[in-house]
Amino acid sequence: MHFIKDLFEKNQTEHLHNKFIRYSKGNFVGPLLKVRFSKKDIKVYASFHYTDELLQMVASILGNKQIHIKGTLVWNQDLAPALAKLGIIHSKVSKSRGIFKYTLENDVPLQDFVNEMGNYHLLINIKEGDLSYVTKTSLPKPNKEFGADFCKVTFPASLTKKVMSEFAFDVKLNMILK
Repeated sequence: MHFIKDLFEKNQTEHLHNKFIRYSKGNFVGPLLKVRFSKKDIKVYASFHYTDELLQMVASILGNKQIHIKGTLVWNQDLAPALAKLGIIHSKVSKSRGIFKYTLENDVPLQDFVNEMGNYHLLINIKEGDLSYVTKTSLPKPNKEFGADFCKVTFPASLTKKVMSEFAFDVKLNMILK
C-alpha cells in the first residue's frame, strides 16, 4: 500500500516508518507526484520516494511473467548471494563508501524479483507492451531538492481507476474523466 495512504488511514507500518526515518527537524521538500491523463495512457512522474510503490504496482499488473529489466540495485550490504539465489547475474558490482551498486540486465520473473528485492533501491527500467517503468540511474543526493522527474511510469488508460485509487485516493475520479 502507498505510504501516504497508510499515513492518512493511520496504518502504522514498518514501510511507513522507513519512509520518514530519514527526516529530522527542519523543512524538507516531500514526496512529489504528478499524474497526466490522455485517451490512450496515464503518465505518472514521481520523486524518488515513490519508486518502490510504483514498481510494486507494475509488478502486480504484470505478474510473474519473465520481464527484461535493465538498471542498478543499490544497497549498503553485499546482495550477491541473494541475487545468485534468484538466478540473477550482475554484470558489474562497484563498492564506494560502503554502498554496493550492482549493474543488472536480466530476464526475471517480475513479481518474485520485486518481492525479494523490493526492499532495496531498485533503479531499473522495464518496458512491456503499453506499460513502462523508468528511473534515473543513481540515487538523489539527500541534501538536494527533489523533483517529480526521478521515476516515470506509463500505464494503459484501462488502469485509471487502479492508479487513482492508489496514488490519488482523495481525488474524485469523475472530476478527472470529464
